[in-house]
Amino acid sequence: MQRYVNCLMGLMFVITIIPLLPVSASNEGNTVRDGNWWVEQSEAPKLYYVVGFYDGMELGHEFSYWGLPKGSATVSEVVTSYDNYGVKYLSGVTNAQLIQGLDVFYEDYRNRG
Repeated sequence: MQRYVNCLMGLMFVITIIPLLPVSASNEGNTVRDGNWWVEQSEAPKLYYVVGFYDGMELGHEFSYWGLPKGSATVSEVVTSYDNYGVKYLSGVTNAQLIQGLDVFYEDYRNRG
């Protein structure tokens, strides 16, 4: 089962990365991911970025407890913390809503730096 999960995770990674290759190549000059970068993007790169954010959250969740002893209090605390903050900040938030929120936030030039 673990081998299947690892293969599935690898496939998800590849599927996520391939569409981003043209976007990253076109943005080589600007490596700072701030509000100025955001407002320069068209809809497709914004969507790729937000999808990558959600995928990164999941992968970060996995990385945060891989290698820790199973059943330890630390694993339980990590999982509980992730779940609590995930529900608090991202529960029911769609890609489109996150993009729209960032668009609104970065409309004000003072939020871009």
